[in-house]
Amino acid sequence: MKRSRKVEVIEDEELLEARKNLPVFPDLNDKMKVDLAVNSKGEVWVLHTRPFPGILLWAEYDADTEAVTLCMEDGKIQELGIKVNQQVGKFLLRAKRVFTILTDGKKIEDMYLVPLLVRNV
Repeated sequence: MKRSRKVEVIEDEELLEARKNLPVFPDLNDKMKVDLAVNSKGEVWVLHTRPFPGILLWAEYDADTEAVTLCMEDGKIQELGIKVNQQVGKFLLRAKRVFTILTDGKKIEDMYLVPLLVRNV
């Protein structure tokens, strides 16, 4: 016996409104150019070409998923969308903070310093 299911189609405006309430933003590199830089002193920089979608409170590095996630004031999160290779990951494991740098590619527009939380289980 075949069952029929009613499928409800969400209008674009409804979908856009619903997305505003999602706790996870799309990957940052889907919306702008973004890069991650580290040095042997444990300093970390995230360079980006557009403002973040919210006020950034901290960043997280998860060694298991090899991802860096930005955590906003309103509880929303956004991954950089860059897979962290093992060589860079070694430096992130020791880092305590991240400098975020908004740039147009030639000059620094804004810079912010946030704590970095590291998850390594």
